[in-house]
Amino acid sequence: MKKLIFLVFAFLATVTLVPAQPPVSNSFFNQAYCPAVLYTVEGHIYDGLRIKLNLLTNQVKFVKNSTDEMELTISFRIKKIAFGDCGENGSPVFQTGFPAVDRKQDQNAFYQVLDSGKTMLLKYRKVVEKSGPGASFTSGAVEIFYEVSEEYYLYEPAKGMVKLEGSNKGMAKILEDKRVEIENFMTAKRIHPNKEEDLVKLIAYYNSLH
Repeated sequence: MKKLIFLVFAFLATVTLVPAQPPVSNSFFNQAYCPAVLYTVEGHIYDGLRIKLNLLTNQVKFVKNSTDEMELTISFRIKKIAFGDCGENGSPVFQTGFPAVDRKQDQNAFYQVLDSGKTMLLKYRKVVEKSGPGASFTSGAVEIFYEVSEEYYLYEPAKGMVKLEGSNKGMAKILEDKRVEIENFMTAKRIHPNKEEDLVKLIAYYNSLH
């Protein structure tokens, strides 16, 4: 409670399923703090933060002008996090507020925005907490680890969330208002929608047609 009260005062003062990745030791998107700008649902903008995003709990940890680590709760109503230089993770943008897919993927879930325009291409990292024997099987110790898989969605207000399966035929059907152009583009550019790089190219092209 003291931490939450301090946090509120601090801000007032400043005003297609792809194969699972190898298990990781924690559920954060970025292992080290990265510079970021935070946007709230109410329209407030907080710059000068260094942030870590927990993809399992949808909670945000941050430090500002010190090494004191603080945590935001879901009730803070974050709309978007725009990371600056985050090393090998690049400078991603995460956003919330999309229609619920299930009880876990509700409106508080963070999606990485890969492209936007008429439709938004979103990437969701599904994190599952598991446990198993520790490094020393004879000690009886149990270790916690996390399995991460990735899912891709298209979002339009009129259509809601559409999960992508990664086939050329499926993508042409989903983007049916420009089906001929999409089919020609996939053939000419040898696009494979089950690859993220190609999927981004495809949706960027689709959005350029509108």
